[in-house]
Amino acid sequence: MFIRHNAPDVIHESFDNESVIVNLRVGVYFSLNEAGLPLWEMIGNGITETALCELWREKQGGTESDAQAVVRAFLCELQQEQLVIVDSVESLTPPEGPLPESLPRPALQKFTDLQDLLMLDPVHDVDERGWPHAKPDDCATTGA
Repeated sequence: MFIRHNAPDVIHESFDNESVIVNLRVGVYFSLNEAGLPLWEMIGNGITETALCELWREKQGGTESDAQAVVRAFLCELQQEQLVIVDSVESLTPPEGPLPESLPRPALQKFTDLQDLLMLDPVHDVDERGWPHAKPDDCATTGA
């Protein structure tokens, strides 16, 4: 199973110990914590799930099954949010049972507050004032 970022629809910037990820297709952005940052960066180069699990164990410790559960849960969340592409014929399913409490977990926080702004097409969807002023809905201008 080969995993990679969903480029060009997804862009990101890493700084300090976190990353901001933007899905331009749906206009949602995410914050990724320090525990998930090395995994996200490795996914950027394209990587297998097995290699991600090895990276996780190297950085965080724990058993092989714990690493597999944490990484699989993280990959499922990334895929659900359309942030990664999984090149595989098998489907990516979340692990069964609770995740191990003793290990840090990658945490993806979702933000939708700028969705309308991020979804604007700055060339076509603006009013006469230009960017960042959205063109009014047709229903609002016609009174329908």
